[in-house]
Amino acid sequence: MAAPPRELRVTVGEIAGTLRGIHKCLIDLASGAYERENGPLGSPFVLFRLLTTDPRFAWIRPLTELTAAIDELLDRPAAIARRDGEAVRAELEDLLGATEGDRGQFLETYLEILQADPDVVIEHGRLMTQVRELPSLEPTERAELLRVRHGWSPPRTRRTAN
Repeated sequence: MAAPPRELRVTVGEIAGTLRGIHKCLIDLASGAYERENGPLGSPFVLFRLLTTDPRFAWIRPLTELTAAIDELLDRPAAIARRDGEAVRAELEDLLGATEGDRGQFLETYLEILQADPDVVIEHGRLMTQVRELPSLEPTERAELLRVRHGWSPPRTRRTAN
């Protein structure tokens, strides 16, 4: 008798943890390169400003945004639907180059780092194993699934000044 399928929340949660580890490694590498060129950052606030506004750190933002979106998905109290699992897989495959298409600055830099940093290689291997546990999808559904992510965030309200 086959084992019951894992709940998607468990798999997506593990993926989120692995993504945070990769994200930290990439930030450490990028901030280390920045410090060698410009001197010490001084504070975590400086690093935050660089990550959010400096063009030299722009390549990391797609991973930051995807990690945040997956965390928002996990914050929802409802069970994670198969469609959301497929969307997580599509987003990750798109970002990490498992599909044909524009490589983008993130992937170009990430592939260079994979050639040089064993810690990132180990985390990347763990991530790819976890991604294979997500539901697979039809290639014709990929474009639609890449839009599902926008439904993971809670609605934002705008505050107006009185």
